[in-house]
Amino acid sequence: MKVKTQYIEVAPAVPLPGISSQTFTYEAPIDVIAGQIVQVPFGPRPVHAVVVAAKQPKPGYKTKAIMASEGTQVLSPTQLQFAAWIAATMHGSLGYTMRLFFPPAGTRTVPTMTRPSAQLKKTKIPKDILRIMSQLEGKPGIYIEGNQANRHATLARLASSYAQTGQQVLLLVPEISLVGILQKKLLEAVGMDEVAPYFAGQHLGIRREIWQAVAGGEPVIVIGTHKALFLPWQRLGLVVIEQAHYPTHKAWEQYPRLDNTYAAKALAQIAQSAFVTSAAFSSLAIKHQLNKEAPYTIANNPLTLHPTVTSMSFEDKKNRRLLPQETLLALKMDVKKGRRVFCLLNRRGTWQRFACKKCHRHLTCPDCGSPVTVVLAHKKKQPGFILMCQGCHKKITPPALCPACKKGTLAPSRAGSQQVANMLQQFTKASGPARLDADSLAGLSRQEVRKKIQTHPFIIGTNAALTHLEGEELDKVYWFFPEDSLWYPDIRSSERCLILLSRLQALVPGSSVHLVTRQPQLLRDTIAAPLPDFYKKELRLRQTLWYPPFADIVRLTLSANKDTGARRLKQSLVKKGGMSVKVRGPYQSLSLKKKVPQTHILLAGELKKLVPLYRDLSLASVDLNPEKIL
Repeated sequence: MKVKTQYIEVAPAVPLPGISSQTFTYEAPIDVIAGQIVQVPFGPRPVHAVVVAAKQPKPGYKTKAIMASEGTQVLSPTQLQFAAWIAATMHGSLGYTMRLFFPPAGTRTVPTMTRPSAQLKKTKIPKDILRIMSQLEGKPGIYIEGNQANRHATLARLASSYAQTGQQVLLLVPEISLVGILQKKLLEAVGMDEVAPYFAGQHLGIRREIWQAVAGGEPVIVIGTHKALFLPWQRLGLVVIEQAHYPTHKAWEQYPRLDNTYAAKALAQIAQSAFVTSAAFSSLAIKHQLNKEAPYTIANNPLTLHPTVTSMSFEDKKNRRLLPQETLLALKMDVKKGRRVFCLLNRRGTWQRFACKKCHRHLTCPDCGSPVTVVLAHKKKQPGFILMCQGCHKKITPPALCPACKKGTLAPSRAGSQQVANMLQQFTKASGPARLDADSLAGLSRQEVRKKIQTHPFIIGTNAALTHLEGEELDKVYWFFPEDSLWYPDIRSSERCLILLSRLQALVPGSSVHLVTRQPQLLRDTIAAPLPDFYKKELRLRQTLWYPPFADIVRLTLSANKDTGARRLKQSLVKKGGMSVKVRGPYQSLSLKKKVPQTHILLAGELKKLVPLYRDLSLASVDLNPEKIL
């Protein structure tokens, strides 16, 4: 008996040029449906593909047959629409994007009926939560609460109420450390037997169970990182992006380099679910939304900042002290009294820089242009230094003469975290401050890092320490030389520093964050200024320059160093975009992986107006809200 067949359109899960055909026609059994994962012959080997359309008319050319179908694995309509949005926005291959939505390895079937696994306490939904749920039906919500316990308790009540109505909830966090904290609050406040934590490091079997529960439409509350965005949501009722002001919501390592603040909002619109932006502190984007009065404000009680500025005195500079004497004496007293102290110095290594003695220019990486730090000084019998780039982590051979002036010799300057830690150990006579930076954290599990934090009351580290200190309450916090993080001409560095200050403040609620600086006036003009003045100044500047939050920015990377072609492309984009789009560039940078020049063009405007401008262009990559512009 001849098997009935049909013609289907599939998107192969392989990287294809964004401007080439994304779907191909194959012959398949009649029971294959849209969204199903199949295996097809494509090029020299079989590949996985997703059926985007079934029961298509017979084409006018010869087609191949699919090789196999992956059981009953089917991507949901929400997943298919969300994948199409990502592929269009990030200029990626449709099928290659859909691979992000594939179920965990070993998942063979999709449940056909709901199996309640989470035993929710059936309680009457409070009136205040009902009012919030009613308001969220018509507009997005903003919830700013500086007290983490109060914020998480409210989010737990809100999520539980949606789950009681049979809907699914996504609580999206920027860092894995927040998953456990929020899960604990849900278990305590809501009394649930099971809340679903979902992230890349989670055990494969647990991820399979959660995937099956979501695909089956169970009213689960998923707490996860950006990987949770790709689950097969069936009844998604609420999306909450927690700590929305954290820059770690932006992924930059590899395609699709999603920014959770954009992706979560797009998912909520596709699923027609409620959307809440939650944070302890207001970023410029959140402040702009509050000023517009467009969203529904659940609460606006941001964390209060208490910065105090300590500068290097004349005597400190004269005696070439690494830190002010005032700060050293305060640290010595903190250690003596057994206080829990964290010192942030955002430069790892023995020394921060390698500088010319003649022209005083600092050595930079020949590949990416980032500052070079002295990671380790050799012994006296082996003079020299091991230099490492802060950006691409490449080891660099020390040059004999300054590459800039060709005359002066180079020497280390400005102490790094390792040097400062050694000095503090000698001065305070402590057992030794624990270092938490990329070097000391390499190879350690999260449990080992937690043990290190609990057993060492005195810690010095870089930004890498903050994700492990999340949820801790310390006695004192110092930030050494925050002016090093105010990178001009990066216009966004002031906001990044302010958000970093808010994260440090959360470690010592009610106490001061001690800023130790060589440039006190710079800090008083920026992060130590009154918050209303800071917001007003920064928002006015960004509005003038068409920067977020007044415009979305997209960086287009051309496939090669084509200055003439880039200028023609810019003229074309200016003509097509009109007055509603600002086009900047072209400008160049060096690719970290391929070590070849790249040409960029920056678009600024409303995202839905920008995507049609570059959707059909031949580009190497597209980055929405790029971490670095220059």
